[in-house]
Amino acid sequence: MKRYLELHKLDKKRILTLLQTHRDRISDYGVADIGVFGSYVRSEQKAKSDIDIIVEFRKDKKTFRNYINLAQYLEEIFGKQVELITTDSLSPYIGPYIKKEAEYVQIAN
Repeated sequence: MKRYLELHKLDKKRILTLLQTHRDRISDYGVADIGVFGSYVRSEQKAKSDIDIIVEFRKDKKTFRNYINLAQYLEEIFGKQVELITTDSLSPYIGPYIKKEAEYVQIAN
């Protein structure tokens, strides 16, 4: 996977495509919705930028294990560090800005 990403530029479109492509596996971690925000959405990313991901878990699947396993899986498919935040953990001050900026891929039906 990493070699593939070295040959194909990682940008917002590719991140969203990879999330969509891996949606079945991502769903296995209890994810309802997942999106990207931050520098990749604004096309301001640098070579060392991490990928900012926001996730909403299904109510019955909100576990620390699912959170950690999802973060590791995302880092594996992107070949980069991921900053994973949940919708439940958003600050009431900055949360609305993140939600407005985020571009989502619906995972659950």
